[in-house]
Amino acid sequence: SATALAIHESKARVLGLGGGNRCQPAGTRVITGRGMIPIEEVVVGDVVPGRHRHPGRVTTIYKSPEPESCYRIKTKRGYTMVANADHLNLVAKARRRAWHNAQDADWKSAAWTRTDALAAHDFAHESLYIHMSTGGGFPQNCTINEDDAYFLGLMVGDGYYAAKGSSRNVMTYTTNDRDIELIAFMSKYLAGRSVNFAVSHKRQANGTSIAWCNAALSEWMTAVGVKRCLGPEKTVPECVWRGTREVVSKFIRGFADSDGCATTKPSTVFVNRSFELMRGVHILLRRFGMNASLHYVATNGSQKRPNATWRLEVTGVNLRKYAQDIGFLAPYKMARLPTKTPPAKAQTQAGWDRIVSAEKIHSQVVYGLTISPKPHYQADGFLQHNSSKTTTMLVEMVMCMTGVFPDCLKHLAREKFRGPINCRLVLESLTTTLYPTILPKLQYFKWTGIDRPGGERGH
Repeated sequence: SATALAIHESKARVLGLGGGNRCQPAGTRVITGRGMIPIEEVVVGDVVPGRHRHPGRVTTIYKSPEPESCYRIKTKRGYTMVANADHLNLVAKARRRAWHNAQDADWKSAAWTRTDALAAHDFAHESLYIHMSTGGGFPQNCTINEDDAYFLGLMVGDGYYAAKGSSRNVMTYTTNDRDIELIAFMSKYLAGRSVNFAVSHKRQANGTSIAWCNAALSEWMTAVGVKRCLGPEKTVPECVWRGTREVVSKFIRGFADSDGCATTKPSTVFVNRSFELMRGVHILLRRFGMNASLHYVATNGSQKRPNATWRLEVTGVNLRKYAQDIGFLAPYKMARLPTKTPPAKAQTQAGWDRIVSAEKIHSQVVYGLTISPKPHYQADGFLQHNSSKTTTMLVEMVMCMTGVFPDCLKHLAREKFRGPINCRLVLESLTTTLYPTILPKLQYFKWTGIDRPGGERGH
């Protein structure tokens, strides 16, 4: 027979309980039906892909009233994510395989782990793996076409559009004489937009330069989200983040034809001075289910490398996916890519990457999302967890009962907590939320009350 629960209905006034486990700072790219948009621009009703690509819908959005302590998680392949201490990450331990004691993720042991717990972990002693995003769908339409996307890919690679003042509409594109297909495309594209241009040969660099000055094209590039800046400050244009699958593919192809190459390893390598641009392309490749490695390359005068750069490399099965979904326009680069098709079934281990560091950085205002029915979404190439408003409200209720404010929740308004309050909390799932969520939020080991822990005022 069912057990009846007797709940006391208090006549006292009801205190307003806020909540929201705010997660990530502004600029975090969330996959939605409108493309990869900044988390601060997500609205209620947006459809997001979750774990195993199960769709969910945003029901609530939160914003922290004050900056919170944030951490940066970095993986072996160079993926990075910033989140606050309460954010939950799907983390698995390592399992050893027979060949040379190699390790990979023991996905059966995966558990949702707080970010601050990762910061206290010794990754040199014990390896941990974090779950990456699984791709997600693309928008059905966008503001640019495939030729526009390829043009923008060429420009962010080897183009110049940072002029200001009276020369603000002057732009140039320079490439090797060997890339006749790129020169032909650029000439045809500019002619189609009624842009007058001049082609010149650079004898010392064995290159061809195309220059033009057109106000209409300059205004269009600004309108679609291209920022006027020099090479180290370049970024992925906003219109590409919100582009269709074909548009994103053509942008990456254009960037690869400019700042990429196909090696005999075999591999596809991108090299650029801008970290934000390379990180953006790194994340966009995850949209196609590809893993790539992003690493910093320091200055080396003896190797004729006067500037520090970032190197992004695609190899193995991921290179076969790259050849199928993106490729090159230049024939001599395309000829070096593998012709074998990628496997139809995705590899389980491809969705995990080993964590190499989780360090505390400066405090930032963070945002949180509540997703229904599945509590997951994908952002910055990682699988993300729902904003746990329910457990945060339970923590605030405990603070109402005790009058104790933990150090980690100082930003909450104390005016709404007026005790003493007598109440009974009935929660069937307490055993699954008490230790992993509620007690870490309270941080009872940092007691700041007037009594010792376990004293007359309770714990």
